[in-house]
This record gives sequence, C-alpha cells and structure tokens, in this order.
Amino acid sequence: MEYKKVIIKVGTSIVTSSSGFEAVYIAEIVHDICKIKEGREIILVSSGAIGAGMEVLGMKDYPEAISVKQATAAVGQSRLMHIYERLFGRYNQPIAQILLTNRELRNRKEQLNITNTFNTLFSFSVIPIVNENDAVATEELNLLFSDNDSLAAHLASLIDANLLILLTDENGLYKINKSGKDCELIEDVSKITKEVEGWVRDTEGKISRGGMKAKLKAAKFATDAGIKTIIANGMEKGTISKIIGGEKVGTVFFPNI
Repeated sequence: MEYKKVIIKVGTSIVTSSSGFEAVYIAEIVHDICKIKEGREIILVSSGAIGAGMEVLGMKDYPEAISVKQATAAVGQSRLMHIYERLFGRYNQPIAQILLTNRELRNRKEQLNITNTFNTLFSFSVIPIVNENDAVATEELNLLFSDNDSLAAHLASLIDANLLILLTDENGLYKINKSGKDCELIEDVSKITKEVEGWVRDTEGKISRGGMKAKLKAAKFATDAGIKTIIANGMEKGTISKIIGGEKVGTVFFPNI
C-alpha cells in the first residue's frame, strides 16, 4: 500500500531521558523522515516539551502541579523546536510549529482552520511539528490527550491520513502472561477487543505521561476511523523507512472500515 498521508508520533521516552535529550534517537528519526518525505504529506507529533523543560530547570521527577507543568512546558517547548530546527536543517527540510489543545479539535470551525493550515504547509513541502499546547491548556495536562497519542490519532482522522505510526521505546504490543512478564510480541491485531486491552501492562516513566494503554486507546480511535496504525520501536534505526517500505515492524492494527 502506498502511504501518502502519514502521522508519526514520537514519545517522550525517545526524545528525552533522565540524562537529557536523546540526540542520537532524534537525529535518526529526522533522517528517516526525510528519506521517505518525497511524495508524502507528513505530520510529526512530538512529545518532550515538559521533559526538555525539566532538564533546563534541573527537575528529576515529573511535576504534579498544573502551574509547574505549564511553566516547565513553556521553558522546554522552545528548546525542543530548536533541536528539530537544527536537525531538519541538515536536510534543508523546512518545518513549522503547531500547538493544539483538545478544545480546538472539538470545534468544527477550528477543525477547518487547522486542516487549511496543514494543507497550505503541505503545499510548501513543510513538515508540521505538532505538540499539545501544555503551557496554556489544563485538560490535556490532566491526560485527556495521554501524552500526545490521542492527539496524533485525532489529527490522523482530521486530515484523512492512511497511516499512523506511534513510536515508543518498546517493540510493540506484548501479550502479558499471568506472572506479569512479557510473553510474546503481537504482530497483527485485526480488532481491538476487551481481551486485547487486557494484555496491556501500563507504565509511565519519570518524564512521560503516556503508556501502552494510551497508545492502544489511540490505535482504537484511529482504526475505527479507517486508519492503519503501527506501534513500533523508535529507538531502532530505520523503523519509519522500514514500515513505509513494507517490512514487518512492531504491531500492526488494521482498519475496521
């Protein structure tokens, strides 16, 4: 299948760690995106603003208070975009920053404005980099978007994407046995049922808010909208280009319609 409109979501666990920015992983992902960009419209949904801000402010644990989260995001967002600007600049690939909230994606007029903006950026061969507007939003920080996973799924539906890639620090969805340990990597999911949801072991890191449960929820939303979704390891080299090239990578969730 030829993927013409692709949403790629990069999780906080890939972008940042307790020791700071994971420049190697980010650089590889940017390189991979630029390799497959020709002839495609791509949106990169990137977490990491709060994680980046935590590093600048010397914070070790994810902040709890809304005001502290917002301040941390405000500090980190500019740094995050500076990194992307530098990395995409190596390939002369222009980018744009778009910050969204759940409120805007629920409003029909705003949806049209968002779509028009994306289409105009695509006409200039620009890659939009989207993040939650954590610095001003409160709903999203209370997990309605679950670390950008749901945001990516909603955007995929809004622009009629035919592929959603959720990059994480795991190889995909694992079926967990009764002891709680990983049992097997699930390669294909035709439908997300209660049984499938029961396989998930949900974890959150010190600098991230999402987990596999959030990604599964996003995959369900996207597949219900007719969008093929793949959860794969963003720390492996060439993951995106392998997926676009038709290789078997991660866990594939097939569209329901």
